[in-house]
Amino acid sequence: MHGIRLAIALLALPLTAAVAPAQQSPTEKDTSVEPPHVTMGKRVLGMRNQAKRVSTLVVAADAASYADAIGHWTLERRFPVLIDDGTPGARHNIARFIHGYQPEQILYYATEADEPSQESIYQSISSAWGAAENQPVPDRWAELEFVPPGVIFASLDDPAWTAALALSADRGQPIVWIDHRPRSLDIVEPQAEAIEWRRSLREAVGSLGYAWSGLGDAIDSVTVCLTMPTKVKIGDKIMAMTDFLARHDDARSWAACGMIFGSESEAAYRAMSALFLQPRSVWFFDGYAGDFGSEYAMDRAAGFFRQAGFDRVLADPRPNAGRRIWRMRQRAGVDAGLVFVNTRGHALWFDLAGDRAYGHDVPFLRQPAAVHFIHSFSAQVPGNPDSISARWLDQGAFVYYGSADEPGLAAFLTPTQVSGRVLTGIPMGFAFRYDSTDVIWKVNYFGDPLFTLGNIPKPISEPIELEGAVNLTERMRSTLRDQNFADGIASLVMLGEHANVVRISKSLLGSRPESLTPDVAETALLSHLYERDYAGLAALYERLPADRRTAARNTTMLWHALRPEIDRVTPEQLSLLRLTIRKESADEDAALIAPSLQRVFGENAVRSMYAQLIREADNDQMREKLQRAMP
Repeated sequence: MHGIRLAIALLALPLTAAVAPAQQSPTEKDTSVEPPHVTMGKRVLGMRNQAKRVSTLVVAADAASYADAIGHWTLERRFPVLIDDGTPGARHNIARFIHGYQPEQILYYATEADEPSQESIYQSISSAWGAAENQPVPDRWAELEFVPPGVIFASLDDPAWTAALALSADRGQPIVWIDHRPRSLDIVEPQAEAIEWRRSLREAVGSLGYAWSGLGDAIDSVTVCLTMPTKVKIGDKIMAMTDFLARHDDARSWAACGMIFGSESEAAYRAMSALFLQPRSVWFFDGYAGDFGSEYAMDRAAGFFRQAGFDRVLADPRPNAGRRIWRMRQRAGVDAGLVFVNTRGHALWFDLAGDRAYGHDVPFLRQPAAVHFIHSFSAQVPGNPDSISARWLDQGAFVYYGSADEPGLAAFLTPTQVSGRVLTGIPMGFAFRYDSTDVIWKVNYFGDPLFTLGNIPKPISEPIELEGAVNLTERMRSTLRDQNFADGIASLVMLGEHANVVRISKSLLGSRPESLTPDVAETALLSHLYERDYAGLAALYERLPADRRTAARNTTMLWHALRPEIDRVTPEQLSLLRLTIRKESADEDAALIAPSLQRVFGENAVRSMYAQLIREADNDQMREKLQRAMP
């Protein structure tokens, strides 16, 4: 991949200094035993249940504190750790995780530890497995008669290393460190370079000393914690990178593969969600009309989850009201830990029973969710913030399964098949895909491929000793008493106390507006959306500088809030909508606000709006639509 050199740095560290016990070769396996993906699900759940989950969340102030906190894990107990990097996105994700995990205690932790290195990360993994001083982790695994279920590829020059640390420390997966700097998710990797990199990855896995070359071996999963191309060109076809990497040159699959990318806080969130959460709610939306793809209908799949005793099963089966129902569900956020959608369209838009929806119609999630999206091209450009896959990941998904190119409907298992496999305890990296091992295709899996549903004991109530950590609730109260509203509101957002965020924000708007800096206002926006305080959201949005107003997440919140109120918006709110019309839906946005714009500002304002949009249109098709609509 453009000269990426596999360093296999862990071979220089104790983590891979020893060879694991001999494993059966694929030819020695008893063909009468259960399928390897079923066995892997049992392995994952067995590993998870060996270490108790503690009902405490640690919010780390930075990546160094995050790595240090994981170093306090033990074989007997583990607790989730997330990173507050100061961004609204990180704080929203922390709130989602808290809503999904429901911890009894939340600690805020900042340490003076040095920047993480391979050595310090290794020490955190070693501590989590109870290794003696200077004892190689593979020796400790052998001592415990433990065999790793998968392998991880990461680089300290890529921020997604935080996911690698969490997955390795909890699941016992060796990390292969490579020389890699983040590259665009959206480019297509040439075939020759991708094949060479895949060969190097196989060589690296083989050097670890575990059986790996066939499904059912010790190593049956690969997690690529790197920001890298998500597509590869094979002949004249575009294929999914995660369906390409864990294969031999004859295309035989030897593992399930997933990819985790993003900032340090985002990658940690996606890994920790997979390790600690067990969703109990699911949303099905069937976007097909008529009898198209009848075998992909959602009814029976939803029934499976009801029979399984899920707390909430929200199903919108066909025929439905399409986009109207979708936007009704979406307006104040969707509270579901699993999401299944059928639709068709392109990277930036999707059809719902004949109505067009856009990437900016993807809902904000109230809890972390695994999303299965049957659709063409939804994951074609995950680096484009307006694309469907990017929106889901930015707005709360920790697993996303979607297509990198036109795959054909048959490339997806039906919702009934997927639901049955997931509820059987098959890891999602296997459950979402066909069992055929010799066809490379076009659907990508973003997230931990070993995320598995199962019967998991509830987290235990047990204190965590972490020197210097403070209770986040007490920290919030202290900062508010000191009238440090920036830190106080940030803490409230992370705690998920959205009603209190709204109450304090509205009070400050009236009495101390100078305290609502752009940072504070941006952090508080989503709380106002969740609490349906749409006027307050618009008031905070007005306080953002121009560059933050046009950020995809913020613009989306504004439109989610005000679009249904278009006949009642104030002139100020109408002006905000006018200035934030989205290019991909410019014709629809303009048509929506044009009547109100004419009523409030006159016909010239409408003509001026259309003239500007025509000048700024980035394709002829949109330009023609706007020209036809211009009064």
